[in-house]
Amino acid sequence: IESFNYQVEPFADPRDLLTAFTNNEQKPRVIITDLSMPIMDGIELTKVIRETDRDVPIICCTGFGSDDLEREAIETGVTAFARKPLRVEDFGQLLKDLIVQKLPL
Repeated sequence: IESFNYQVEPFADPRDLLTAFTNNEQKPRVIITDLSMPIMDGIELTKVIRETDRDVPIICCTGFGSDDLEREAIETGVTAFARKPLRVEDFGQLLKDLIVQKLPL
């Protein structure tokens, strides 16, 4: 992601992301999460984020998702669902597309 000149702020624990997200005036342009994480999965994380922010794009990545799971994620508020393995070029284009959509014209 940094190779595309995006600044990355990684979080090992989804709760830390939520704390930073709610306490930071400068919101991220996009959130990238995994579907399967300890403590809180990507769908649950999305639900919590969507309680306070309906606009930030959220990309949910997974290596074992199903069509039903992808549908659930999108219905929850995930903006894009990316299946692993991810091609670097494709993921970079996805990021660019989501970020450009959020920028004012």
